[in-house]
Parts: sequence; structure tokens; C-alpha cells
Amino acid sequence: MPRHVGRSAASLLGATLALAAIGMMAATDARHFTAICPRVYRFAPLRMSKEQRAAIHSYDERVFVKDLHDGVTWYRRLVQNLG
Repeated sequence: MPRHVGRSAASLLGATLALAAIGMMAATDARHFTAICPRVYRFAPLRMSKEQRAAIHSYDERVFVKDLHDGVTWYRRLVQNLG
């Protein structure tokens, strides 16, 4: 994992950090960005339960508002760490 991705996650989640990758069987919008940038992160910085992950792209897809807010904060810190 690139250093700035981990640093951004640690600053949001705290010193105790365990990141886990999940396999995604479907295509994401990220495939469209590779034409303009060779480094595309296919990463969703959202806390999700097993049930929420199972509902991705389903009729009942959802995340909690706080987790969405934390995800936005993570992206903001990632951009700051890139600078």
C-alpha cells in the first residue's frame, strides 16, 4: 500500500489500524480514469459490516452517514498528504 494511503487512514482511524482488501467481482468507475492517470486507487475508505458489503450494488445498498463523512475526510487528508 502506498505510504500516503496508509498515513491518511491512520490519521482518521487512529494508531491501531488494520486495513483489509476485499475482492470486487464487478467493474468500478475507476476503469475509466486509467486513461488519464496511471495511478488509480480502487479503494473505498468506508467502515462496512459484512451485511453492508454483501449489499453493494444491491437494492439495499447503504452506509451510515458518519461513515460516509469519515470517508470524505479520508479523501481530503489523502489530497493533503499528496502535497
